Amino acid sequence: MLRIGALTVAGFTVMALGGGVASPASMGSNSTGTISGDWDIDTEQLSTERQDRGSLDSQFFHVEWAARTDRAGQSEISGRVHDEYGRPATNIELRIAMVDATGHEVQSVIKPVRGLVPAMGDAYFDVHVPDSSAYRISVASFDFVEFAPGQ
Repeated sequence: MLRIGALTVAGFTVMALGGGVASPASMGSNSTGTISGDWDIDTEQLSTERQDRGSLDSQFFHVEWAARTDRAGQSEISGRVHDEYGRPATNIELRIAMVDATGHEVQSVIKPVRGLVPAMGDAYFDVHVPDSSAYRISVASFDFVEFAPGQ
């Protein structure tokens, strides 16, 4: 498999619509939204902004996500990774940065996206994250699936 690590210093920042960031506090009420793909999440706000096309990972993937607080009071992020490159990908890891009110990163975690992202298809994720006033999400690493010649 071809291993690609994506540099996420300058770009591929996905932020929620509205104030530019998703705030768990702003999503405290329970509402049910439906996202194409026939899966339901409780959220008030969904990030659908396109990433910066200058970064390597954003040339291959598009990430949509929503942050909310679950019933136990823990922050979680649900969403999907869409493969725009046209080759299946696996071992996708998301870098989720917690940012303060001024937009400065205070912490980050790496979370896996389970399973295969089919060529031009989607993989869904639902991960618990530390509490934060806002988040930025990028694809930190991934593998394209290599096929033997003639397959």
